[in-house]
Amino acid sequence: MDIFDLVKRRRSIRKYQDRQIPRQALEQVLRAGSWAPNAGGGQRTMLVGLRDRTLVERLGRVNAACMDRSRLL
Repeated sequence: MDIFDLVKRRRSIRKYQDRQIPRQALEQVLRAGSWAPNAGGGQRTMLVGLRDRTLVERLGRVNAACMDRSRLL
């Protein structure tokens, strides 16, 4: 499969299942994310893999409260 096939088959999923992915899969996603490009190296990326549902919900609320939505297109 070449890069064009991958781009054509890419999709976004916004309907999530109520289950955790295996730890090995989470580590693989985090490893891939650490190699992903960002805006010319100008952004410092922090990847966090959480498996505690309560902590995930709390972090989501904090993140939403701190997000400046006025700058979104």
